[in-house]
Amino acid sequence: MSPYTVSIELRIRTNRIFYTLPMVRMGEKMDHSENKTVSLQDVREYAGKRDISIREAEMMLLDEGVTPLRYLHNVSFWGREAQIKLLASRVFVLGLGGLGGALCEILARLGVGRLVLVDSDQFDESNLNRQLLCRECDLGKDKAAQARERVLNINSAIDVEIHVLHADANSIEPLLAGCSLALDALDNVESRVMLEKACLNMGVPLIHGALGNTSFQVSTIKRRPLLQNLYANAETTIMGNLVPTIFMCAAFEAAEAVKVLTGLGDVLESELLLGDWLHNTYDKLTLA
Repeated sequence: MSPYTVSIELRIRTNRIFYTLPMVRMGEKMDHSENKTVSLQDVREYAGKRDISIREAEMMLLDEGVTPLRYLHNVSFWGREAQIKLLASRVFVLGLGGLGGALCEILARLGVGRLVLVDSDQFDESNLNRQLLCRECDLGKDKAAQARERVLNINSAIDVEIHVLHADANSIEPLLAGCSLALDALDNVESRVMLEKACLNMGVPLIHGALGNTSFQVSTIKRRPLLQNLYANAETTIMGNLVPTIFMCAAFEAAEAVKVLTGLGDVLESELLLGDWLHNTYDKLTLA
C-alpha cells in the first residue's frame, strides 16, 4: 500500500499581503538520486587506507562528488562546496554553559570541522534546568571536557581543542589565532566587550548572542564595534535563563555562523535581531 499523502498549501499573511508557499506533500521522501553517498564506516576505511583524518577524508570525498551520509540533508540544501567550507573552518566558542553547549551541539551536527572551546567553569545543580551538556552525573565536571566528549560522540570527524581557563585580555588573542569565526556564549558585559576588541584586532568575525528571561538578541560583528557602544553604560544584570530562550538564541547564532562561513544568505552585520517568545515579537534593528 502506498503511503498516505496529503497536499498542503500554506498562505502567510504579512502586512496584508498573502504569499503562497510551494506545495508540500507529507509522506513523500526527498529525491537524493543525484547524490552519491558513503557510510561512516566506509569513510573511516577510506581515511585509514590513506593515513588521513576522518575530516580530511570527508572533504576529499565531497570534492569528488560523494556525500557522507551524515551530511546528506545538509548537502541537499546548500551543496557540497558549502559543506567543504564548514569542514575546513575553525570556530572559537567562548563560554560553554547553556548557550555555548547548545552551540556545540548544532556546530557538531552541521559539520564545522574544527572547534576551539573555552570555559573555566564546572557544572553545578543550577545548570540542570537549561544546559544541554549537564546531566546529574556530570555535576562537578569541567564544562570544556564535557563539551569535547559530546561533540566527538556526535561527530568523530571534528577536531576539538579545549581550554579550561578564564580567557582575559592577555590570553584571548592567542586562542583566536587561526580561527575563521568566534561565537559569543558569555554571560557578562565585560567579557563580551573584551572578546569584541580582540576579534576586531585579529580580524576574526564575531557572532554576538545574549539572552535573559524570554528575550534574546543576535548580531554579526565584522568591521566596526557594536558591543562597546551597545553596552557603554551597562552593567551585568542577573536574569532568568530559560531553555527555550537559550535554544532560540543558539539557533540564530549558529545560522549566522553558517552564513558567514559559507557566504550564503544575508548576515546581520550592522543589524541587531531581537526576539521574545513569550509575546511572539521579533524585530530587526538597523544600527547607525
